[in-house]
Amino acid sequence: MAITIAEKVLIAGGVLNLAYGTLSGYPITVIRAKGAPVTPRYLMATHVSTLLHAAVLPGLARAARLSALGPGWHDALPGCSSSPPRWSPRRTP
Repeated sequence: MAITIAEKVLIAGGVLNLAYGTLSGYPITVIRAKGAPVTPRYLMATHVSTLLHAAVLPGLARAARLSALGPGWHDALPGCSSSPPRWSPRRTP
């Protein structure tokens, strides 16, 4: 079974998040090595969140492979298919 474009995007995003999380960890190491009692809050949040997303995105790629959704599941999203929309955005009073 070939890897789909969606899986490639999710895996590439996971690898890029892992790289960014690793790179954002180096300033934390330098700050802590200089004797600072705490690290800057937003730097730590960036580091942790990118590492968590790096784990989630390849997991989503695996879940997409295991899902039983058909190839037309994206028809429910407006603008994602060539077929005409099945719903009207106007509300009826």
